[in-house]
Amino acid sequence: MENDRCVLVCVTSQKTCERLIKAGASLAEKENCSLLVLSVFPTNGCYRPDLETIGELDRCAREHSAEMILFYNDFPFIVAASVAKKYNSINIVTGFCENVVSPFVTSLHTLLPEMPISMVDNDGKIFNIHPVTSSKKQ
Repeated sequence: MENDRCVLVCVTSQKTCERLIKAGASLAEKENCSLLVLSVFPTNGCYRPDLETIGELDRCAREHSAEMILFYNDFPFIVAASVAKKYNSINIVTGFCENVVSPFVTSLHTLLPEMPISMVDNDGKIFNIHPVTSSKKQ
């Protein structure tokens, strides 16, 4: 396993995020790299953290041999982009918002246009945003 690369899974406080961790684990296994789970809660949440949800997400991450990182910040896409860069992510896995444009995914893609983003819907189907490639003129 290459420890200098990882698949980054971005989860929320929803218990349905286990499907995201499973999808990320499958991708990390296929790519022979580590798995990192990131959860970013709103800043005001640090005063009353949801320990039950955090514990459940951590348990699920550990079941898939993943490290979990928790932040409190009001700009989760900036945190996710920073973590993706710091940990040399090769793909970011998120949830999929049907019939709605996700400000998180849109902002993340704007900050990291070269990064593949895999969005997992409620049925486990994966939708991919492929990296923007620049064509150099010669």
